[in-house]
Amino acid sequence: MFCPKCRYEYRKGFTICTDCNIPLVEELAEANEESEVLTDTRFVEVLSTYDQSDIAQVKGILDAEKISYYVQAEMSSYLFPFAQPSIVMVERCDVGKAIMLIRPLKLRFLRMIFSGDH
Repeated sequence: MFCPKCRYEYRKGFTICTDCNIPLVEELAEANEESEVLTDTRFVEVLSTYDQSDIAQVKGILDAEKISYYVQAEMSSYLFPFAQPSIVMVERCDVGKAIMLIRPLKLRFLRMIFSGDH
């Protein structure tokens, strides 16, 4: 089963994409190159925090699992602490996996995305 929007593949038994909240399909339609690029470069927030130790811990886990990510405002929080939180973003297709990996951690986050409402 596949999500027609984010193109993530699910195991048998799943009927709804946990990220996009839409019904899964058995086969994906062929994507043209342009729409594939747009899908692959779409990043979604999974964590927002002022605590750089949270960021370091999450980055280590995402690196170990080979999940693509970037952190918005990572360096500015060193210069101006508490002015703007750092935000961890992952590719839409990896949101579910990333959340499952970081949810059990004891982090001091401001906000973590736990559902498909992104």
